[in-house]
Amino acid sequence: MKHANNSVFDRRNFERFSELEQRIKTYDASLVNVQAKTVPELYSYFYSNSDAVYQYVRLLIDGNEFAVSNEIRAMLGHLAEGELNCKGVGKHELKNAYGHFRRMNIDVLKMLCDELDKALSWWLQKHYHYDYRKQDEEFLPTFSENYVSAKRKYKKARLLESVGSDSKNNKFNIIELYYQAACAYIDLFALYRRKHAMIEKKKWRTIFHYVCCAIVSILLIAAGFIP
Repeated sequence: MKHANNSVFDRRNFERFSELEQRIKTYDASLVNVQAKTVPELYSYFYSNSDAVYQYVRLLIDGNEFAVSNEIRAMLGHLAEGELNCKGVGKHELKNAYGHFRRMNIDVLKMLCDELDKALSWWLQKHYHYDYRKQDEEFLPTFSENYVSAKRKYKKARLLESVGSDSKNNKFNIIELYYQAACAYIDLFALYRRKHAMIEKKKWRTIFHYVCCAIVSILLIAAGFIP
């Protein structure tokens, strides 16, 4: 599948999804929301928490991670500048590095939400007319309700987000809001994966039914022209 809104359903991403699911469930949004006090602490946050999710998202969005890469380079640049000056990384450089680290996390979660939202919305538009009641009466209503819930969380996070690293917004933890939205989308895609065999069977049965009906109609029309 090459459609812009269904790259999530690419077989390679589909098979890697369980790894992303594990990584996002162990992601600590509250940890990212607190400024690191030391350079090793910031590196630890990056490699053990954020980079693990970013590496999957980078594959998912297929090379469109320029903004995130810039934030990582800027973060590492501030840390390196302090070291190169032989004075160590001061509070100012550490604060700037944390700002880029924070922005990187926001962008990664936003890209994950955006990619999953487009893909799942595309799937719902293509399949809402299928009748799954004989296979699972609750599947389509549950899928639709969960999609609306995830979309609502994503829109709330975007509405409340400010510019830059958004570190001055003490009323809302934007990273947590995006994380909740990302988890909601991932749970929804996990539901799709669990029902994938049923969905495929229903799709091909429906296609077979329409093909048979078309053939019968053509034969009846042809028979009408026979003397």
